[in-house]
Amino acid sequence: MIANTKCQHCGNEFETDGMNRTEFCPHCGKETTLYVPPPAPVPEVEQSAQKPTLPTPNPLTKEQIEWRESRRATGSNPLSPADTLQQIRQQTCYKTLRGLIDLVQILFFVAAGLAVLGVGAGFFAGSDAPAAGKFVTVIIGIASAFILIVLAIAWKQAALLLVDIADCQIRLAGKNR
Repeated sequence: MIANTKCQHCGNEFETDGMNRTEFCPHCGKETTLYVPPPAPVPEVEQSAQKPTLPTPNPLTKEQIEWRESRRATGSNPLSPADTLQQIRQQTCYKTLRGLIDLVQILFFVAAGLAVLGVGAGFFAGSDAPAAGKFVTVIIGIASAFILIVLAIAWKQAALLLVDIADCQIRLAGKNR
């Protein structure tokens, strides 16, 4: 909200956004404290209508409190997220798919290795090629190998994420029956 403010030092007016309690006057350069008008008084009837009513918290029953205390006493706390994920991956319904994901990642790494080998072969096979051509070949080969390695890692993480989601959905569907 843009508002006109009067400088306390020189008396000139200038525009301010009102976001800060103090502003520097563009005319004299001195810091001016902004005037913040007090809120208009609201009649009592309107105040009660404006106050949101919060629901009262539902207190725990005696059984719920005892159950919580027994969990704390026995140390049977739920698993951490990393332990839960490890348990889901060990008890997966998609062992073959997880193996295929690893195989595809290995194929990405092999392709990156072949790109580097191709650079080496192109570098030595074209011994009569100009140095600029060799340099471009090396840069393209190394960049493609780097991109393939990044894609391999991203592929595996994305694919495992989808399989983990599927395993979690199956686990939740079994618990809700």
